[in-house]
Amino acid sequence: MVRLGHNSWTCSCDYLGSFQDWLLASGSFVMDREDVRCYKNQSAGLYVLEFNSTACANHSALTYYKAEFAGDYVPVMILAPCIFILLILSLVLFCVYNSEMKIWFYSRYGIRLFQRNNYPAETEKLFDAFLSYCKKDEAFVSQMLAPELEDGTYPHRLCLRYRDLPMAEYVAEAISEAIECSRCTVAVISEQYLKSEWCIYELKAAHHESQINRRHRVIVVLLDKISFKELDSDVRLCLRSASVVHWGDRRFWEKLRFAMPEARLHKDSVNCKDFKTSSLRRSSITNSVKLV
Repeated sequence: MVRLGHNSWTCSCDYLGSFQDWLLASGSFVMDREDVRCYKNQSAGLYVLEFNSTACANHSALTYYKAEFAGDYVPVMILAPCIFILLILSLVLFCVYNSEMKIWFYSRYGIRLFQRNNYPAETEKLFDAFLSYCKKDEAFVSQMLAPELEDGTYPHRLCLRYRDLPMAEYVAEAISEAIECSRCTVAVISEQYLKSEWCIYELKAAHHESQINRRHRVIVVLLDKISFKELDSDVRLCLRSASVVHWGDRRFWEKLRFAMPEARLHKDSVNCKDFKTSSLRRSSITNSVKLV
């Protein structure tokens, strides 16, 4: 007769099944067979005679599937944080370079990302843009800015003071009507521009039109470095509400075209409902014929 109760038997399901059968068959040969139990990680487990093969098989299967599932989830647990970090970085980059990305996409594909059309179809508007500038900058406007915007597959129709506005005594009224009959105003601002009361009048008239007609926008082309602190409060208000493009920026033309309305096909006659100054109307119709 022997005693086996104080031995550390393994708790393996396959082993316990065979060991239990042997203990039951040994009869009284094993004196303490009721005390024989298995050990796992130095901890006492179940008694061998109480071993249930079905429960042990289910437990083994569950352990197996847990191990399998844990193995399957390892790649997911690694990839999920990486994807989350990439999304956060992409969001941060988009917020920082939002404008640059929109301008690049528009210049390359002609699509305005995440942006409603700021210039809905206004067929009654005679001009795409009214250009406001001082006498000193007239050469820049006539030789560089206007040709670039008016030439091309889809040219913009511009209203230029030296070409389209009549030299009449009611110039202020003509300018107000020209701004009203334009989809936007492009103000070419330099130090000399800010010293001209007449130019400031044009800028304020354009700002006033943008407040009345939300479709009308003011675009500022800065030729010189301007100290905004030294400007009149009304002028600062006009500039704050405008889209500003700096001359000399490496992407100046792309940014300017992005800020301006889409160029229209000018094959059909276009009339402005409130275009009351007859001399301005005649000058504009003559110019529109030249453009077409």
